[in-house]
Amino acid sequence: MVEPVWKRLAKKDAWFYNDLLLITNMLYVFDDVTIQHISERLLIYIDRYRNFNTSKGLYINIHFNYAMFLRSVNIESDKMEFHLNKSLEAAKEINDFLTILCCRYYLAEILWNKGNKKDATKEVEKVFTVFSILQEKELLEDKLSDWQEVSGKEWLDTYS
Repeated sequence: MVEPVWKRLAKKDAWFYNDLLLITNMLYVFDDVTIQHISERLLIYIDRYRNFNTSKGLYINIHFNYAMFLRSVNIESDKMEFHLNKSLEAAKEINDFLTILCCRYYLAEILWNKGNKKDATKEVEKVFTVFSILQEKELLEDKLSDWQEVSGKEWLDTYS
C-alpha cells in the first residue's frame, strides 16, 4: 500500500514537511536497518523545520513509531527503551499527555520483561488510572489487553 509512495519519496534529493509527515507515519513497513537509516535522515530534515509548531510532533512520532516497530518484532528492548524515552521527553515538552501515557505504558512493559514486575505493575496502574480519568476508553482497553498479553494478569472491571 505504501510502496508507491515510498518509491517516489526515496528518490527525492530533499524531503519537505509533507514528505516528513508521510514518512514518519509509515516507518512500520520497513525493516530495522532501513528504519534506522530513514530515521537518521528524518531527524536531519526535521531540524530544518524546528521553527514549525508541529516539528516536535514529527520528532515524537519518529521515535515512538520506531519503538513500536521494535516492539512488534520483539527485538532489542534497550533500543526500544531509548526511542520511547526520546519520545517521552519530547512529548513532555509540549504536554502531549496521550503520548506520555503510551510511552510510560510501554516502558512499564519493558520493566516487566526485565523482571521488575513490582515497579512495572505500579506504573501501569498509574497509566490505567489516568486513561480512565481522561475517559480514553479505547486506549485504556487497548493497553489493558496488551498488559494481559504481556503479564498474564487481568484487571477485571477495575477501570471500566
